[in-house]
Amino acid sequence: MLQLIIELGRLLLSAFVTYCIYFYLDYFLKRGSRPPGPIPLPFIGHIHLLIKCGMDFGVLANYIAEKYGEIAELSLFNSKPHIFICDEKLIREVYTTNKTEFVLRSDTCPESLRQVEMHERGIIMNNNLDTWKYNRRFLQHALMNVPFLRESIKQTAILCGEMCDIWESIPEDSNIDVLEWSKSLTMDIIALASTGKRMESLRAQLQKEFPSLVDKVYPKHSQPAKSGTLGVNDDADIGERYRHALCSYIEALGFFVYTPKFLWKYIPPFSTRAKAYKAMTAQLTQVENTIINEYRQEVEEYKRSQALNGKSTSKYRVNFLTAIMSAMPENENESSYNSDSVRQNLREMFSAGSDTTMGTFASLLDMITRHPEVERNLLAELESVFGDISDRSFIERITYEDMNKLKYTHAVLTETMRQFPSVPLNLRTARSGTMLAGYYVPERSQLTINIFPLHNKKSYFPDPEKFLPDRFTGNTDLSMENTETGLFKNVFPFGGGSRFCPGRYFAMLNLKLMLVITVSRMKLSRAEPEKVPVYRFDGQYRMDRLRLLAQRRF
Repeated sequence: MLQLIIELGRLLLSAFVTYCIYFYLDYFLKRGSRPPGPIPLPFIGHIHLLIKCGMDFGVLANYIAEKYGEIAELSLFNSKPHIFICDEKLIREVYTTNKTEFVLRSDTCPESLRQVEMHERGIIMNNNLDTWKYNRRFLQHALMNVPFLRESIKQTAILCGEMCDIWESIPEDSNIDVLEWSKSLTMDIIALASTGKRMESLRAQLQKEFPSLVDKVYPKHSQPAKSGTLGVNDDADIGERYRHALCSYIEALGFFVYTPKFLWKYIPPFSTRAKAYKAMTAQLTQVENTIINEYRQEVEEYKRSQALNGKSTSKYRVNFLTAIMSAMPENENESSYNSDSVRQNLREMFSAGSDTTMGTFASLLDMITRHPEVERNLLAELESVFGDISDRSFIERITYEDMNKLKYTHAVLTETMRQFPSVPLNLRTARSGTMLAGYYVPERSQLTINIFPLHNKKSYFPDPEKFLPDRFTGNTDLSMENTETGLFKNVFPFGGGSRFCPGRYFAMLNLKLMLVITVSRMKLSRAEPEKVPVYRFDGQYRMDRLRLLAQRRF
């Protein structure tokens, strides 16, 4: 028996050595003009590097960029090459709109995307080019429409003013959890823009932290939107349940994209997290179906009334949701654009829009409290554009054209997104074998575009570790505005090319207005001066905590 075990051990060792020899011969002989990178280990490739980086894909991307430069190749999760790029010229080449080699988002396992209902739906991870093009074209038209943006200014001003009213009511020695309040504000903004209703997230946050102040604050905010709140069938808590589920959705996407299938399917604690994320996704679907069914009746009544009378006599809320539902054909079975598509577009509007805006707004307030000279310059610009800002009625008169005059405010936002991009890693897949920077990129290779090194490149941004909005206010070539993005050269917080974020103008406009109203009304200071927020990557780059003290400015 012992001899049998020894022979079996020798056989396994021989097989292992043979495989390793074959593995490395195949690796070195086939490399040719492939990008540089660390030598992989048999069976696991470079998974050990990801473990070394604390399973943080953002840390891994920065480690690879620092060690190997503009382009490097790793083997992660499967046999397909994983190419990391961080050079401005390479990023622009991948982002070129008229090139189709890199139009696909990610070669993520379809089963992984099905866990969050993203497979061939929406636009974020949709690799079905027909449905993706349809969704993209419609979303761009809806979210970049000037009348829609003008209306969003009015809605955001109301909601941000409400948040400031709440902060003024809070005792001055009570600190504010900026992340939670930013999340509540952006959720209400997105809900109002998407459905014409709001979630009452600000009110829920006040109830959670300072319940005794609810009756004091809310008599004058009982109906902030004419169409009411996001509660249907007398279920007033539907918006709050939806908000809590949405908070984990982008995190769930990052989990399924960056975690190997065999881990999330079979190995605890990954499998436990996967089950929790799937339950969360099911809850989102249930709430969305309830919301959509209500709006479906509204749209159908509008169409019937229009067909009978030549014009509609029914009540019809014109917003993002009713617009995308109006685009649905009467027979869903005859089109790929159906209820599932509507649901995913609505979900992506909420999740991607609120999460990224919330994180950037929190970073803005963090920078303002760390740099009082920036706050002074902001206030000076507001005075020059709007006049006496101690008279709060100026907020009611802010127009779309006014927002375009705020050059320094725009620079502060751009510098914040340079240092703290919400989505620093952007995924692409090579549809065919192609050359990039003189290196061969095989078909189906996964590309990770890392904008961290670019945003911190000293030749582009002197003293990149410093927060210097003035770097974007001069007339140098460095600060020339990129007309395609509305931002500046070498700043890519919204991706690029045909996969550009369709909501970028909506996001920028809201962020500037949120900053204008908050800074003009509130004097903020750090509740924990010695603590600097720590950022982590989980599909999105976000801080761990930020607590501030708030005082009425005037």
